Amino acid sequence: MQSLTGHDLLLGVRRFAPRHTWTMPLVPGFTVLLHTDGLEERSSVADDDSPACLHRRLRTARRTRLQDLLEDAVADIRADRADDIAMLAVRLPAAG
Repeated sequence: MQSLTGHDLLLGVRRFAPRHTWTMPLVPGFTVLLHTDGLEERSSVADDDSPACLHRRLRTARRTRLQDLLEDAVADIRADRADDIAMLAVRLPAAG
């Protein structure tokens, strides 16, 4: 599992803010998960550890359907959280 480390100012914060382009080669069968910061924010976890917690949760997910992966990603998130979550998962077709 890899994370893309680049980021820009949030969309909609400043009109005409400069944007960057990052690339990463993807192989057949890879899954790409795009999400807002709300998925990583945890009141009980230091901000530096939040991405690691998300990676562990997704790495241990046993289900393979994309909908199931998204459900696993939010499985331990409390209902009374203050931040919203948006996710988009895309899986490249397997080779052959």
